[in-house]
Amino acid sequence: MGRCSDARDRLLATAAKLLHERGYTAVSVSDICQAAGLKKGSFYHFFESKQALAIATLEKFAELNRERVAQLHARQSAAVEKLRTMFMGMYDGACERAAANSPLLGCPLGNLAGEMAGRDDAITDKLQTIFVEWREGIIKILEQADTNGELVVSDPKATAETLVACVQGAALMARTMSDPEIVRRMGEQALAMLERPATADATVPAS
Repeated sequence: MGRCSDARDRLLATAAKLLHERGYTAVSVSDICQAAGLKKGSFYHFFESKQALAIATLEKFAELNRERVAQLHARQSAAVEKLRTMFMGMYDGACERAAANSPLLGCPLGNLAGEMAGRDDAITDKLQTIFVEWREGIIKILEQADTNGELVVSDPKATAETLVACVQGAALMARTMSDPEIVRRMGEQALAMLERPATADATVPAS
């Protein structure tokens, strides 16, 4: 098959799937081309290397993450409910895989960071950018919640980093234990640790 109009998108989608399932090191350019139904000529027409494709795949993920964060900010709901969405999206995906008797894969960002951080500067830089954007999006939610009196947030940056770390830890543990419920439980525990004003109801609504 030649350089068809959708070849680049197919390569990106295929790479995202294979990298998530197998990791960076275990996937070759040949694997990606075969799974995408394309020849290597098409691959190298769009990307100079597997690294370049991986970075482009991460940028697509970053775009999706920006859209999700923007949607959270636009929602007319409590901050805790906005933050719960982070965990529940991952939980729902893990439940779908478990119901299909498929192994849990964890977070593609966390998996790649664990494999490549410190080994590939370009990929690590892109991962850092995505994590910083994610953190900054959460900081805005927390600062607004502090301003309107919903939460008491003395250190928004540290709290945001803690929440991102909880998401990543939940994904890793759920994958290791093959138990989607870990994501739900850890999410509720993380949200329950957020400090409410003394006059607020400190109960975290059940999912």
